[in-house]
Amino acid sequence: MPREIWVTHETIYDFDRDVEGLSLRARLRPVDDDAQTVLESDVLCHPRPERRSRKLDTAGNPVEHLMVTGALRRIELRGQSRIRWSPDAPAVRPWPRPDGTASSAPGWSQPDSVIWSWARRALPDTLPTRADVSAFMELIGSTFTFDPYASETTIPVPAFFRAGRGVCQDYARLAAGCLQARGLETRLVLGYLVRHPDAGPRFEVSQPHAWLSVWDPADGWIDIDPTTGFSPPSHHITLRRGRRLRDVQPVSGVLVATPHAAQRLQVRVTISGADATS
Repeated sequence: MPREIWVTHETIYDFDRDVEGLSLRARLRPVDDDAQTVLESDVLCHPRPERRSRKLDTAGNPVEHLMVTGALRRIELRGQSRIRWSPDAPAVRPWPRPDGTASSAPGWSQPDSVIWSWARRALPDTLPTRADVSAFMELIGSTFTFDPYASETTIPVPAFFRAGRGVCQDYARLAAGCLQARGLETRLVLGYLVRHPDAGPRFEVSQPHAWLSVWDPADGWIDIDPTTGFSPPSHHITLRRGRRLRDVQPVSGVLVATPHAAQRLQVRVTISGADATS
């Protein structure tokens, strides 16, 4: 049954000295699809930006461009969205079809690599079936340990593979690369994980979550989550889809006229039922 929920995505930049400005790109409006409809969405910024505009990216998704200037030590950005969410919606999306430009598989996933050999425990060398992909997700789940403290920065997939532990984006990039190397078209997906969908949710605090989408010519795009094993959209709210990790980053920033300043980045996501906000 559809339900209304609020998603608040907070990003805070703290700098070790005054900076003259920060140019921000915020991609904080969730997508509209069969599982979710955005009823309202806004991006708030403190301090107030000097300039602000909205454009569409190549996929037609809105991107907020904000220029914040002044003697800045902290910048706070908040995206707020009210969504009608249907966690029981079909997991397969027939559109949009791939544009014919296949994503190139990363070098670490190619034949004769250690990761290729490991993936052969579940995957054939070419065009895996849905059953093969499901078996591969089980292999990933049994091989790696989720560890939110494994690294403070994005690490290369081979480093994640050697460590045997990491975060959701490591799982998703590993899965996507192995499937691309066998001829399947994939997309990375960034969004939010609802841990207790049957409970409302009343109020949950978390972080952004990553998974992937795989193109099956017979059915369409199938979202799969190698980290949790849940089948989207049962626990998932989609923010962005893209070919690479940088395509789905919700917030990015570039310092203006201050080339050297150490920064500390904090991100927090709050998910609540519409009747839990006041």
